[in-house]
Amino acid sequence: RVMGTNHSYFEHYKYGSKQPLTFSKGKEFNGLFETVLGSDVAKQLGYQIGSEIIIAHGISDVGFSRHDKLPFKVVGILAPTGTPVDKTVHVSLEAIEAIHVGWESGARLGPTPDAKVLQERDFQPKQITAMLVGLKSRIQ
Repeated sequence: RVMGTNHSYFEHYKYGSKQPLTFSKGKEFNGLFETVLGSDVAKQLGYQIGSEIIIAHGISDVGFSRHDKLPFKVVGILAPTGTPVDKTVHVSLEAIEAIHVGWESGARLGPTPDAKVLQERDFQPKQITAMLVGLKSRIQ
């Protein structure tokens, strides 16, 4: 699964007994088309730092849309957590906006803009479809 997020996620996300996310290799994404992989994604698909991946809609090989003209470079691989994080491809919220330029109607409307052109734009996330909330104390 692909998740658009920001740097606060890597800083504040905790699992288990308040364990922080750590990197087994690499670092957080910084560029528009950079990604951080969960440990299972990297292991099962054989990705390493520097690999290029294609983001796609859907979970099967049939009938889904691929963003194949906008590859992402793997810059980080998270250490195993035993949580769904291990099965996640993390990209920036700005990258989610960038790969959907021309898809505003829900389907591709013409050619995909070049990655270099997109990198020159200042993307601001327009919507958040989910969020993680942490509590300072357990609810009684």
